[in-house]
Amino acid sequence: MQQTANLTGMKFLPAFKIHSAVVITDEELEGSAKKYAEHILNPELDPQVELKRILKEMQDTGNEL
Repeated sequence: MQQTANLTGMKFLPAFKIHSAVVITDEELEGSAKKYAEHILNPELDPQVELKRILKEMQDTGNEL
């Protein structure tokens, strides 16, 4: 699935899970919706951002690929 997302220009993010979704209250569901929005908007979950960060860390420590 990740490769399909890459080929189509989408960002593949780690899964967002809600446990016991069948029995959660409206308040819990609203809280989960807010956490989901934070999850998909988190720039650190973008694979390209993460790769740039890793490469910069490697460069800063003198490590090469």
